[in-house]
Amino acid sequence: MVNETWESFAREFEEKFNFPFRLGAIDGKHCQIQEAKYHIHGPTYICITKYKHHVSYLYVQAFPGCGSQNFNYKGTHSVVLLAIASANHVFIAFDIGAPGRQSDGGILSQSCFGKALVKHALNIPPKKVFIADEAFPLQKHIMRPIPGKQLGDDEIIFNCRLSRARMSVENTFGIVASRWRIYRRPVIGKPHLAKGIIKATVCLHNWLLLDEEPVDPAARRYGSPNLLDTHNKNGEIITGQWRIMVTSDDALCNLDASMHFVSNRYSTTSASIREMFTNFFLSSGQIVKQWNKLPV
Repeated sequence: MVNETWESFAREFEEKFNFPFRLGAIDGKHCQIQEAKYHIHGPTYICITKYKHHVSYLYVQAFPGCGSQNFNYKGTHSVVLLAIASANHVFIAFDIGAPGRQSDGGILSQSCFGKALVKHALNIPPKKVFIADEAFPLQKHIMRPIPGKQLGDDEIIFNCRLSRARMSVENTFGIVASRWRIYRRPVIGKPHLAKGIIKATVCLHNWLLLDEEPVDPAARRYGSPNLLDTHNKNGEIITGQWRIMVTSDDALCNLDASMHFVSNRYSTTSASIREMFTNFFLSSGQIVKQWNKLPV
């Protein structure tokens, strides 16, 4: 990708979130898949779910030859969509097809994008970063929240601003999950078919959003502002309509938080870049809303 393209993505984030030098937000979702058969043949997995005093059993058919690779924490089979979203909810890059049992941090390291990032083959300008959640490692070009519960005020502010900017990728997945009805239930078909469906919806999502750019936001039909999470003047989240439309039974679901096995080790360069952002948020880059997040 050429330098001018990266710079345009960074300008979008600075204008929308007052978060300079940011190129995109990274996240991953399971896409649950179900084989198109009416009778169970071959091996099955048993998922036992406990809720209060009730226990339910869900029998899920394994895909032929896939073993347990696509079997995820929800007791279903899935492939993972790992994506990077711009400030305007367009997918910059995506990786489809990692087995459902992997964490999103592991998927990143095995993806073409992750490998190119490590090899410095993406022509990323100096001090430009992607932001992610706790599943991903802190790297020169990836900023993640500061872990821990006993955090200082400056660390809380950093995490607050990072979370605020990550809303872009959450809204991006929310638009896709709510607008494409095929995701209202597990995708029926073999993994290679599911990958093709995901790729088609991601590309069509980008086309529809870009086609609506000249339209007044209030008149947009696909990327309607009412769909999106926003913040009020006090920094509190106003949930978008996509959260009402998307349910826990839909095909697209979050990755399991218990699988976030990311090392806390990082380079001094990564730490200095994070400190640079923290200092900016506490000085010329501060916004009134961030101070409401500090404990009284």
